[in-house]
Amino acid sequence: MKILLTTLNSKFIHTNLAIRYLKSYTKDLVDADIREYTINNDLDYILKDIYKNDYDVILFSTYIWNVLDIVKLCENIKKVKPNTIIGLGGPEVTYDSENAMEKYPFVDYILCGEGELVFRDLVMYLQGNKNIEDVEGIVYRNNGEIVVNRPKELLQNLDEIPSPYENLDPKEYENRIVYYETSRGCPFNCQYCLSSTLKGLRYFSIDRVKKDLKALIDARVSQIKFIDRTFNANKKFAKEIMNFLMEN
Repeated sequence: MKILLTTLNSKFIHTNLAIRYLKSYTKDLVDADIREYTINNDLDYILKDIYKNDYDVILFSTYIWNVLDIVKLCENIKKVKPNTIIGLGGPEVTYDSENAMEKYPFVDYILCGEGELVFRDLVMYLQGNKNIEDVEGIVYRNNGEIVVNRPKELLQNLDEIPSPYENLDPKEYENRIVYYETSRGCPFNCQYCLSSTLKGLRYFSIDRVKKDLKALIDARVSQIKFIDRTFNANKKFAKEIMNFLMEN
């Protein structure tokens, strides 16, 4: 089973953290491919590039800047290769997943919430090792009906996600930005912000963060952007990271 994890970034220099986490969290089950495009690429070029690799399952990471192009791609992929299984994840489809499934009949699955656990269970289902009813956080079709499974609980120990920065190929991030998180969630509940939908604040361990950052430094990555919602919510934790960066 060939699986592709992909997205359309807004610029070439950007990289997608989500699909790298999905790959690392399922590396013992499947060797998924990662391919990144941009919204400036011609859609026919992307379609040809995906089609020639003959994937069985394609999962797109969707955001406000790429969702319109992605659904066009999904529709055309289904036209040229109808048996391809197509899934969407990301904030632009998960907040109203049932409506998105009605709107996009060519989409087979929507992964809601944090994707690592949901994607792992979906892979196990596709491999015949799990029932679809037991895949929490998935939205799917059953005899024409849209089924919304119960939500998946948040991963409490973030260190369980294998690092995507082990054995780095320096060329992967050459002239590109690495997006990195030391925590998930936010201590605030601002109603205009998407982060308010997730309660609580969870951290990777400081040892894990230092190991990841050292790997990126050794790979001579030129720019790292922290995407923590509130980086200095824990001042001691933040200071230790900054000191580590200065020392290295």
